[in-house]
Amino acid sequence: MGFEERQKLLRDQYFFVCQCEACTEEQRPTLKASCEFCCEKCLSALEGDDILHCFDVSCSHTVRRQQLVLRLQNLQQAVQKAREHIQDNHPGDSSIN
Repeated sequence: MGFEERQKLLRDQYFFVCQCEACTEEQRPTLKASCEFCCEKCLSALEGDDILHCFDVSCSHTVRRQQLVLRLQNLQQAVQKAREHIQDNHPGDSSIN
């Protein structure tokens, strides 16, 4: 039985969300591998459409998808500029702010 199935069973039958070390550690690699966006507070997966909610029930963090998309685009542009500076032999100008 996998993590998600165990968690669902515990929630449905016992109204309990297990946060033991084994469950917490098992959950992280799976979420990181399939995570489009991760919570900036606890690094769990974010779920949802326009408003993303943290997968971790103990974390109540939410964020708009568009906000993360814009941040990602800005980072991609900054990385591209840094690469260009490095290729042009101006590594001092390649820091990402």
